[in-house]
Amino acid sequence: MIQSAVDRVVDDYLRAVATACADLPVNLRDELLGDLREHITAQRGDNPSEADIRTILHRLGEPTAIAAEARVGLTPRPLPALPVPTGPARAGISAWTVIGIVAVVVISVAFFLAMFAGLFLAVQATPVPR
Repeated sequence: MIQSAVDRVVDDYLRAVATACADLPVNLRDELLGDLREHITAQRGDNPSEADIRTILHRLGEPTAIAAEARVGLTPRPLPALPVPTGPARAGISAWTVIGIVAVVVISVAFFLAMFAGLFLAVQATPVPR
């Protein structure tokens, strides 16, 4: 069966309503879509043009507005719980960071010891004037 342009417009509209109503309970969403399809069918007549169908859909309203109206009076669904971490708590500093800090400290101490030793030897090697 080849779908006419009029049928495509209606199907696109109903698909947009279904998408806008994705958070509604399935039975309520299906009932709403069935009611809309029935209303459109009753209003369209025998041989509607695409402009006639667009007028009918315009009078029904934007899909998001229809979805908002369908939500009125519904109890909001609770938000899903956040996942609870199951692994061990991570420290703020990684092992590689600690290794890097220790390496810098060891190299710095070695440098300053070598520099101090060099100065000490240089002072002892300097002859004292008599």
